[in-house]
Amino acid sequence: MSARLLPVLPGVMQIRGGIVNCYLIADADGLVLIDAGMRADMRRILQAIDASGRALRDLRLILITHADGDHVGCAAQLLAAAWAVGGAARLCVPAGEAAPLAAGKSSRELRAHGLLKVALQLTAKLWAFKPLEFDATLADGELLPVLGGLRVLNTPGHTPGHCSFYADGLGLLFAGDAFKNFGGRLQVSDGMNTWDERAALHSATRLSALAPAVICMGHGPVVQDAAPAMQRVVMAHKLRLEAG
Repeated sequence: MSARLLPVLPGVMQIRGGIVNCYLIADADGLVLIDAGMRADMRRILQAIDASGRALRDLRLILITHADGDHVGCAAQLLAAAWAVGGAARLCVPAGEAAPLAAGKSSRELRAHGLLKVALQLTAKLWAFKPLEFDATLADGELLPVLGGLRVLNTPGHTPGHCSFYADGLGLLFAGDAFKNFGGRLQVSDGMNTWDERAALHSATRLSALAPAVICMGHGPVVQDAAPAMQRVVMAHKLRLEAG
C-alpha cells in the first residue's frame, strides 16, 4: 500500500497528501469516497483508488461533509470519470450545504483580515470549485448502507450545514472539519474559517458523546483511542469560550 494510502481499519483507508485528507471505503458492493479534496488532487485520488486494488468503475458513492473547496474540488471530475469507464457513482451532500454547493460557493465567508485576507484573495483560484450537480441530500440521522450502517450527523459550526458520518458498529467517526489534528494536537474547529465557534463546540460535544474508538478528520493524522482525547479538547474549548 502506498505512502499516500494509509490503512485505518480493514477496508477503510486514508488518502493523504496535499493539505486535506479524503477517505476511501472498500465495501463488498463497491468503493465509497468521503470528501473529494481540491481540484489539484484528482491524480492523487485516482492513484489511491488504483493502489487499493479496486478500479474507478467500482466507485459507487461520494459523500461530502461540507461546502469548502478543499473537500469538494474533485467531486465533479471523479463522477464524470467514473461514469466514463462504465461506473455508476452517485454524489450525496449535506442538506444544509446543498444550495451553496449547487452555486459553486462556500457556505460561509472567512473572517480574515490584513495580510491573511490578501493571501487568501491571491490564492482564491486554488479553493474554487464549479457548481455541483448531486444525486441526493443527506439528513440528520439518516443511515447509509456503508460499513454495515453509516449514520449522518448534522454538525454545524465549521460551516452552517457541516455533517459528519459515524459507523456505530466500528466506533469509527468521519468528522470532516468538526475536529482537526495539526502537529499531533487535536482541536475543535475554531478561528477565522469557523462560521460559529459556539455551534462548533455543541457539535464537537455531540460527537465526543459517541465515544468513538477512531476519529478521521479532514486535516491531520487519524487518532486511535479517540474518546479520551476528544473529551479533553472539548472541555478545554468550552473553558476557553466561557473565559471569552
